[in-house]
Amino acid sequence: DETIPPELTRELAEIQTEINQSTDKEQDKATLLRLQALLKSKLVKTDAAKATVLIQIGDLMLKHGANTKAANYFADAHILPGTPQALKDLAYKKFMQIYTGNSPRKPAVSTRPTASLDNNHPTEVIKYASPQYPERAIDRGVTGTVWLQFDIDTEGKPSNITVIKAEPEKVFDKAVITALEQWRFEPYVVNGIPTILTKKSMDFFFKLANDNINNNNPF
Repeated sequence: DETIPPELTRELAEIQTEINQSTDKEQDKATLLRLQALLKSKLVKTDAAKATVLIQIGDLMLKHGANTKAANYFADAHILPGTPQALKDLAYKKFMQIYTGNSPRKPAVSTRPTASLDNNHPTEVIKYASPQYPERAIDRGVTGTVWLQFDIDTEGKPSNITVIKAEPEKVFDKAVITALEQWRFEPYVVNGIPTILTKKSMDFFFKLANDNINNNNPF
């Protein structure tokens, strides 16, 4: 992909080889720091490049059983507006694969249910707030999806938020709307003039996970 610099592709291939060959947790911690540094480097300027690195970090988390943290990285890759569809699909697939097992009564919950923003007039998300998984839904093992439609005003604030569809109904609606109200987008500019975007769409997926990680551990 021309949006991913060849230098980054080579470095990620080298890192992947290290991950595959490593059986040492300390070495993998060093690799994690290297990947996190890459996210802030000049090689990672596009959403495609950022998503590629995020997915690789997620894979490293999975290697050490850090399912919730892995899900967060896959969700971050999926939500970037400029992520190519193939990478979005890959991140979504990895996210969903984490949640194919049975969940206990009080499971760990992904802190960022994955969301997908349509790519008509893509605009960068500059502030993100995670929906809170309702306690009653956790207790009952309820999962679901909420589809939203909303506008983005000239300051990048969501407005006119409407639930288009929810499965199940009225379980996750409030959590999603409350979170989206806190989001901020890069204002959409046409000929130097900030412009309102209407009828944007987004979907949130709520799943429960088994995860026995120590949150003080990088994995």
